[in-house]
Amino acid sequence: MGHANAEFEDPAIVVLGDSLSAGYQLPADHAWPALLELELREQKFKFKVINAGISGDTTAGGLARLPQLLSKYHPHCLIVELGANDGLRGLSLQQAERNLADIIEQGLASGSRVLLVGMQIPTNFGPRYSNYFQQMYPRLSQRYSISLMPFLFASLDENPNLFLADMLHPNSLGQQLLMKDVLASLKQHDLLIPARTRYGIKESQ
Repeated sequence: MGHANAEFEDPAIVVLGDSLSAGYQLPADHAWPALLELELREQKFKFKVINAGISGDTTAGGLARLPQLLSKYHPHCLIVELGANDGLRGLSLQQAERNLADIIEQGLASGSRVLLVGMQIPTNFGPRYSNYFQQMYPRLSQRYSISLMPFLFASLDENPNLFLADMLHPNSLGQQLLMKDVLASLKQHDLLIPARTRYGIKESQ
């Protein structure tokens, strides 16, 4: 079928995120999504990784940006790393959960596989709020039967050598660890198997 070269472009992984994906205060190529593309190439996986992380973004911002990203890139995999700013600003978590649910539904409806990345927040707004925040991610993962990376910072362990001075944003060393953990999660959930070969048949037939 000679008509659709687009079919044979490298499939896209779109990272819909906030400053934790954007690589806040770092050169663009130090952010974990950029490192992920290099590492995937190194390991002979052919994916382009689109870093759609915007510092300060909320679940509402991500939801507003998503349709254009889906129509432009038709991602094989959508990594959703949002919610921390909703939590740090004390926004409604019920609304944040609805926004994340809408993001997941749109991703799945477009044929993307979804990896939801969990975060944790300090207890500034009380334990009830931070507990709800933490449980929101596993709840959505179960509801939609999608893959969950329970906590983006699992390996960083509040180690000051891995963060910028604000202790909120990972530095270049921290970004390397984030990339390794995200990659491990993508592999663990079999999210790197290209759709065309997943069932041993070509979808374009």
